[in-house]
Amino acid sequence: MIANRDIFFHRNHHGAFYSHGAWHFTVLVTDASAVALCFFTEDGQLIERLPLVQNGEIWQICLERDPGPVLYCYEVSRAEKTLYLADPFARSMNRLNLWREQKLWPAPVAELAQPGFDWGDDKLPQVPVSDMLIYEAHVKGLTMQFQGMPESLRGCYAGLPYEPLIAHLKSLGVTTLELLPIHGKSEDPYLAAKGLTNYWGYNTLAYFAPESSYAAHDAVTEFKTMVRELHRAGIEVILDVVYNHTGEGGPDAPAVSFRGLAERVYYRMAEDGSYIDYTHCGNTLNTDHEHTRNLVLQSLRYWAEEMHVDGFRFDLAPTIFRKNGTVNFYHELHTAILHDPVLRERKLIAEPWDGGPDGYQRGRFPQPWLEWNDNFRDAARRFWKGEPCASELRYWMLYRSQPVINYVTCHDGFTLKDLVSYEKKHNEANLEDNRDGADHNHSFNCGHEGATTDPQILALRAKQVRNLLVTLFFAQNIPMLLAGDEIGNSQQGNNNVYCQDNPVAWIDWSVADRELLQFTRQLAALRPRLLATTMPKAIEAPTHPGQAFGICFDQYLLLMNASRDNIMFRLPGITVREVLHTARPAKDDPYSEVVYITAQSCALFETLV
Repeated sequence: MIANRDIFFHRNHHGAFYSHGAWHFTVLVTDASAVALCFFTEDGQLIERLPLVQNGEIWQICLERDPGPVLYCYEVSRAEKTLYLADPFARSMNRLNLWREQKLWPAPVAELAQPGFDWGDDKLPQVPVSDMLIYEAHVKGLTMQFQGMPESLRGCYAGLPYEPLIAHLKSLGVTTLELLPIHGKSEDPYLAAKGLTNYWGYNTLAYFAPESSYAAHDAVTEFKTMVRELHRAGIEVILDVVYNHTGEGGPDAPAVSFRGLAERVYYRMAEDGSYIDYTHCGNTLNTDHEHTRNLVLQSLRYWAEEMHVDGFRFDLAPTIFRKNGTVNFYHELHTAILHDPVLRERKLIAEPWDGGPDGYQRGRFPQPWLEWNDNFRDAARRFWKGEPCASELRYWMLYRSQPVINYVTCHDGFTLKDLVSYEKKHNEANLEDNRDGADHNHSFNCGHEGATTDPQILALRAKQVRNLLVTLFFAQNIPMLLAGDEIGNSQQGNNNVYCQDNPVAWIDWSVADRELLQFTRQLAALRPRLLATTMPKAIEAPTHPGQAFGICFDQYLLLMNASRDNIMFRLPGITVREVLHTARPAKDDPYSEVVYITAQSCALFETLV
């Protein structure tokens, strides 16, 4: 029975939700002559078509009965054109994969999310920013080939809390797992035509629904279980979120949700009706509109409150704070996020650039924002490549003014192994004639492009990987490690695996470099001791000042030499013992006057009393 007498127009609460003994469906639609709610069976048969009641641009219906395990979408009529559109506020899209594969429905359909989950005594780990170590990973890529994992867990949320995987993360000192987008995604027609798929998932279609392909049965329940179990292990969960554009593509792409419901509400458009595209993804979300801001805020609150996540990494963050084309931190959305009692207590991470004018905003995001620090990335790569930029890297290794996230590699680009094995990208498998992906990577192949059996080149590559890891782990601020770098994972020179849902992008645990893994674990164990230093100080190199320097911690001395010559450092009146060396096993002999650091290597020393 349709309870029209009980209809209450929720202008700030949209989507399908259960309240006061009834199911409410609320959707914003502009310029429509009629809107209907359509229920389907799992095989695509229309069960029921129920007209919605209009109040301005808000359309709603209230059901005093449980529709059951049905799928739904909205039918929107304008003139003689009818569209079937997905609910932007849908909480569950567990059958989205069936729609992709079989095209049973004219639009992506949602499910009615069933309430109820036993969180037990779940508590957010609330890791202090100063103690964070982030591990960036893709749900499927991390678990698909993890050795010993049951087949049913591979590629799924349920695989992340697998005990041996958790033990691996804990051995690396990981406090925070940052997941590439897990919001329900759409597929790119141009990739599908080439037999490829959008693996990374930066094409969000459902801002409230966890991606269904990472679940065996119920994505909502399995995602919550994952979070609960990771929290029990003391590991935070941060989501990479994409509120700068949607997966609908450009204006010529089919309307499957936002575009068909309220194009000018959801998308930034010029007066002539063309799309304003700051993202280079076909569209830009219009956060100047109150309803779209409400969509973003409700989504963030939902994942924080209902799904218990610990924070968010905002893809192309400047885009969502643009006002009249200019990035503005007084933007209503920015103000709302920082003043929200729930969101302001979560970790907020900005990718501080986009493709629009003055889009590079690194260093401008106010606290409590954390920013990805590409300056550190480039300085570390250039230094170990041999460029005379020691002063720049030294600055970023000692920088403590405002917390930033240091990284050498991330999902977007070469893996650490590939960074020292390739000087050019090799993205032919993406079927874009190698035009995609970054061309300026500051990478270095150590004398040969790609795979080799030359022992000298392999030894140099292994040493350079260790050098870069030392630089990352022993710098001040928050390190972010790309999943798989600790075991020497390769993507065969592809620096843009966004469309490679296959072993090229999945971590190959079967060929793990055990020595590298043990070395990374040693760095993780040493890092807290170095961070305890109150005021680390730089030490100038007596020669090659652009390619070598040192850092003196309270009880430790780190000396770095990227030049191709051995360098003698004089000790500042202390006696030290070698703790680790990137070119060889550490020696136990004490040094009291001078130490030699071999070419293209670094060493950590402990002060002896």
